[in-house]
Amino acid sequence: MANKKTDDTITIQLPEMRVLCVPIVGLTPLLMDAWTKSAIDELVYKQMNPSKKKSEKVAIVPEDVAEEKVYRLSDGRVGFPASGVHGAIRRAVKQSNITMVDYNCMATVLPDDGRLMAIEGSTPKLRSDTIRGNVVHRAEITDWGAVVKIRYDAQALKKNDIMSLLVKAGLSVGIGAWRPEKNGTFGTFTIDPDRDVTDEALN
Repeated sequence: MANKKTDDTITIQLPEMRVLCVPIVGLTPLLMDAWTKSAIDELVYKQMNPSKKKSEKVAIVPEDVAEEKVYRLSDGRVGFPASGVHGAIRRAVKQSNITMVDYNCMATVLPDDGRLMAIEGSTPKLRSDTIRGNVVHRAEITDWGAVVKIRYDAQALKKNDIMSLLVKAGLSVGIGAWRPEKNGTFGTFTIDPDRDVTDEALN
């Protein structure tokens, strides 16, 4: 008796990766507080010399400190860590019916240069605040916007769901220093109604 032939073909369904480009516009000023070189040097010194205190006191220029706290792309333009926007969306996931695993595995915010995404808007200016008895100098961008580029698997996530998450992230979480997540009001944003959203297949 002849043996019956069986079909052992394995079909692998590849993800349908796309890039969703969503223009956003700031609703409140963006407050930048990047680590400065002096702060990093002091942290390294404390790690290398845990029993000693750094005694050098260097006079600071507030405007220079504020400029150091601005994230810069390699071409000099203002930027912001793409991971900051990604993190804001992750927190917004908790307010939706999408699981954290789905979003983490199926979507990510893409940087424009290194780890930074480009920020458009007004020139950063000095802002000084008193926090716990200390004067803190940071950079404030009054009018700002960006194009958030999100790579996602269209078989697992819907475009409208991602845009909804982005809006929730902008209104309830924010980005930068003193954002709503940190009991502040800065760094809130929404989708820019005057610019087009694009959604293209990833080659």
